[in-house]
Amino acid sequence: MAAVFWPSKSLPESFPSDQGSVQPTGDDAPQLPAVTKKPQDLKDTSPDHAATLDEAAALLPSVKDDPAKQDKFASLVLSLLDGSPIDPASIDEVTTQTRLDSMRKELRVYNTAMHRAAFALPTYVHALLQLTDRDEPPTSADLRAAGHPLPGVIA
Repeated sequence: MAAVFWPSKSLPESFPSDQGSVQPTGDDAPQLPAVTKKPQDLKDTSPDHAATLDEAAALLPSVKDDPAKQDKFASLVLSLLDGSPIDPASIDEVTTQTRLDSMRKELRVYNTAMHRAAFALPTYVHALLQLTDRDEPPTSADLRAAGHPLPGVIA
């Protein structure tokens, strides 16, 4: 089963209170040091972005209940991206294994084979992805031309 997310508008990190919210599962305090450490670790690999990463890290203790700070944090982190397309499937096996080894306790069942498989898509989905630079979602004819097995069901 596959789905295509059609990005027709930008999505903010915060929403009006009458539209629901995410409920926490418990106390966030034990996770804060590990989460705050992530931007610090990135400074080693990207020293040019140290000031932005420091500003983002400083917001972490107070983002939980402040939608404006959540938006600011997301804006800071996204500003670090250079706009280049990111292809997680292109990361080599050694790099993937190194990253997974550093998170072995948290991931327990995830491995490099699962990582590769996560990016395997049917041929028709690859064809549909070529249609994502348009302003409108694909039509039934587009889906049929891409080889979608059930074009009338989605359109």
